Amino acid sequence: MTYFSTITSKGQVTLPVALRRSLHIEPGQQVNFSLNDKQEIIITAAPTLEDIQQNLAAHFKKIGLTEAKLRSLAVDYKNGDGQAAQVTEKYGRSS
Repeated sequence: MTYFSTITSKGQVTLPVALRRSLHIEPGQQVNFSLNDKQEIIITAAPTLEDIQQNLAAHFKKIGLTEAKLRSLAVDYKNGDGQAAQVTEKYGRSS
């Protein structure tokens, strides 16, 4: 189905309600615009924080990274010794 809308003098356009509903776009939600090689504008719903968290959790599970290991890495990073320990392990202590 094709929908039409008019661009305002400020460059704004109203997305038709049917498209907003099909993309589950709510008022105030951000959208992404991209241009494909056919010079067509692609509009997609921007991922929510929950979407990003779910994607990261699925990826971490896939690669075997547990919550305990993530917490350990976070503590090392917060303490500032995580990277230093890796460098020391790989290259030895500097003089």
